Amino acid sequence: MQYIIIFILFVGAVYFVVRSFIPNKNKPKAGCGKGCGCDVDLSPKK
Repeated sequence: MQYIIIFILFVGAVYFVVRSFIPNKNKPKAGCGKGCGCDVDLSPKK
């Protein structure tokens, strides 16, 4: 039973690591891509 729990945790950890390296096509291309709002607006201010 404990091996099943360890295997599930391992698969979950691998999933999150692999997902961080694969670019998401639904996110906007501005900024760092993490969704933190650090994109730079280069339009001139009026």
